Amino acid sequence: MAENTPSQTVFGYDGGRKKDCLIGNEFRAIPVTIYGSRTGAAGETITGPRLWVRGSTPPYYAYPYGIGGEVSSVSGKDVTLVTIADAAHFKANDQVAMFDYSAGTFTAQVLKVASINETTGVITLDTAPTALAADDLLVVVSGADCGVICSGAVADANTCVILEDVAIVEDTDQGTKAFIEGTFVKSEVKGVEWLPLGQTASKTLYNVRNNPVLHLIDIVT
Repeated sequence: MAENTPSQTVFGYDGGRKKDCLIGNEFRAIPVTIYGSRTGAAGETITGPRLWVRGSTPPYYAYPYGIGGEVSSVSGKDVTLVTIADAAHFKANDQVAMFDYSAGTFTAQVLKVASINETTGVITLDTAPTALAADDLLVVVSGADCGVICSGAVADANTCVILEDVAIVEDTDQGTKAFIEGTFVKSEVKGVEWLPLGQTASKTLYNVRNNPVLHLIDIVT
């Protein structure tokens, strides 16, 4: 439940189920719909609190911010993912951006997905990427089913925060509440930074300057 202090009102989960992460008294939430079109047959659970992003195509489904997969290796146009199940996040003809882990930035090159092999975790692009290597992140930025989902090199104005865990069921609509305005404890919100498997230093994935109403702050919790 919410609790009051002389300087702020903190909103979050009660009963110690989750740490409070939404700070202040200026906040706004809206209903959003999540559709399991980009998950494997077994589904997956997206742990909150986490950044999500609303698509630009009706009915404006919400997707995890930075949806895509960590790169294991690259051979020509073929990109092998670290986690095979992440191949289900992609669809043919998606536009994808590449987050360079070593540089900590998105590269300028945006490519299209030609095909996906969900058995091997290989994503085949239409053109061989000029700079993509292990530890990098391949991110979906646009697709026929979602339109522009504003992650990566595209402006992040449609970013939102969902507090609870979301158990995605394949091809099933489900509704929840997403905060589109407010101030959050940055360290408690997932999807803000990228940390590849086996690495110890994270890099900033989300550009907070692109969304003037969603504030992520660094505080000691």
